[in-house]
Amino acid sequence: MSQAFGHHPCRDWQFGNLLDAAVQESYLAVPYAFGKLSANAQAADYYESAIKSFDSESTHLDQAIAGIQKGDLLKQVLAEDEPRALERQDVRGEINVAPTPHGWFRDVRTLPATAEAPYLYAVLAGHDFQEGVKNYRDMLFLQSSLGRGSDSLVAFQDMIETRERAYAERLPRADALLASNSLARMQQQDVALENRLRTIEATHDVAALGSDTERDEWARVQRLGAALGGAPSSPEDPELQQRLALLKGVLYFRLDEAFAARLWQEHRGLKDLNLALQEAQSRWIRVQRARNDVPSNNGEFATRVASLHQRLESLQVRLAAAEQRQSVYLANVAVQELEQQKARLGTYQVQARFALATMYDRAANAESSGGKAPVPVQKGSEPPETPPPAPPEGKPQ
Repeated sequence: MSQAFGHHPCRDWQFGNLLDAAVQESYLAVPYAFGKLSANAQAADYYESAIKSFDSESTHLDQAIAGIQKGDLLKQVLAEDEPRALERQDVRGEINVAPTPHGWFRDVRTLPATAEAPYLYAVLAGHDFQEGVKNYRDMLFLQSSLGRGSDSLVAFQDMIETRERAYAERLPRADALLASNSLARMQQQDVALENRLRTIEATHDVAALGSDTERDEWARVQRLGAALGGAPSSPEDPELQQRLALLKGVLYFRLDEAFAARLWQEHRGLKDLNLALQEAQSRWIRVQRARNDVPSNNGEFATRVASLHQRLESLQVRLAAAEQRQSVYLANVAVQELEQQKARLGTYQVQARFALATMYDRAANAESSGGKAPVPVQKGSEPPETPPPAPPEGKPQ
């Protein structure tokens, strides 16, 4: 009998977590077993211990429920659910940093060191709470995305302001360039060059396309010929004219030999000049358009950015309200789970109090009648078999 009193298998469960239903059952099964063995003193002690444990755990549950209703626990566990960087070591031993995913792929590995934390494990195991946590994390991720979008809009606004300052700085130079009418003068010069080249080609003016030295030499020959023609005749004139004709013929031959190539180069240069003038005219037109369109374009961009900024602010407000509602929903789910645990503890506490009171009543009745106290029976746990009748008074068991 003493060996049976010393150890019971159900007593091993009493070292577990009191939130476990099996542990709660053991708190009632052990004293009930002692009562079946007529060890009323030990049964009473265990019943009182169970009542104190249930009462203490119920108090802790009340504190946990109050903390969750204030939002403290959810803020600590969920509100800081931003994607954080994780360091991972690859096969070469290098440390790579990767962001933590959100949604289903984000795991709560640690809980805050608070009085409510031990009760959250059972809550996290519920499907409704997991679905709510997933949605809440997605809302936080979307809130961070909207925040980055808002920061980008600030950058766009800075870009528009930079464009406006650059426009204001360049506007005087652009106005001066447009007012100078330099493009029209260059086009007139281009037409004059084309006409002159046509005249040179038509008259076969080989000296016009010569180099500066060749044109100087040709001009000197022309001046010498004019001087000989206007000077008084002398015996040396035939020889000078012959030498001048030879020099003129050599110079003309050289100019005529290079005339075709030089004429082609001049045509090619005029063609490139026409292309450059066309490009300048196109840019001139674009500058004129930009001069008129940039203010309106900047205004349109600023209006679009302001409109997007208002939309983002509206979405952030709506998302913050949705986050608050989701946080309240998660708190309600957690509180409902803890209320169920508290109700189960209350049921076991009532059973323990009833069994203890029943045992005391039977002991008092037995003492008043001079008989032995009957074995106390736990409420709702009556054995199927009928207990044997008590032996006559004074007869050993």
